[in-house]
Amino acid sequence: MSLEPSQHGALARDTRYEYYMVQIPANFSAQEGQVQGNEIAAYVQDWANKLAAQGWDFYRIDSMSMTVAPGCMTSLFGGGHQYTQYSIMTFRRMK
Repeated sequence: MSLEPSQHGALARDTRYEYYMVQIPANFSAQEGQVQGNEIAAYVQDWANKLAAQGWDFYRIDSMSMTVAPGCMTSLFGGGHQYTQYSIMTFRRMK
């Protein structure tokens, strides 16, 4: 499967914006007793503020998953597919 957009039968696209994506880490970690409860929000806020200073507007967050098929040796020892969920922050700005 190609990751390139198809030009065949493509719908008219809105080209007023350009987009910038940032992958949010799948897991955040903190030491017990040091959790404040806002670690993930602070991470997103830091990115939003940093990119806003460069003219980018926060647009949305999407979840996507990826499946990794096991290699030969892993399959021989009974390993299966690995599934990982990712979140992607999307920023946009006018061209």
